[in-house]
Amino acid sequence: MGTPVVEAAKSAEFCMRATRGWRWIAILLWIAPLPSSGVADSSSAPIPGVPLEVQHGPEQRITTFVHDWFAMLENPRSDTDRLDAFMAKPSFETSLIGSSTRDLKELGIWFSELRSSHSELRYRIESIDVEPAGENLHSVRFEIERRSVDASGLAHVARREHIWLVLDDPEQAPAILRIEERPLLAFEGTGPQITCY
Repeated sequence: MGTPVVEAAKSAEFCMRATRGWRWIAILLWIAPLPSSGVADSSSAPIPGVPLEVQHGPEQRITTFVHDWFAMLENPRSDTDRLDAFMAKPSFETSLIGSSTRDLKELGIWFSELRSSHSELRYRIESIDVEPAGENLHSVRFEIERRSVDASGLAHVARREHIWLVLDDPEQAPAILRIEERPLLAFEGTGPQITCY
């Protein structure tokens, strides 16, 4: 069994031969893109050639945690109760574009507004950098691309930088102490149907 790209290409090739139509290729590639948040890539299966202590160390746990956060945001069936599992207790802080929160009630309001204002959300996470920041603390820096469709059907594309402070006690699941989100440059030439911010 190959990678998702190889398997998608094999499926597309089979479909093209079976239907003799190029349109099916485009449809298949549109319907079955690579995992947007990378949840499929965060499996716990051992990686050949990489020592187990590296695979299951803080970097891997936190990387999986970040992917799980964005998968939760993408999932239309997620509700505000899911937020509790990601946040440090008793306090945390988020500084997201357009909103700052310091407790679960405020974060729940932000999440509800996000879900109600977008009919579709997709995130692509790029190059997660995890650095020690103290005992059981890690600074996590990465960029995201968020593609969304708002309630009126208008498509949006945004690139943002995230800087997190994560508590990673090996005896417990990681927890977010702080999220800082910064806007990055807008895409050029995306056309009139795309809003960049």
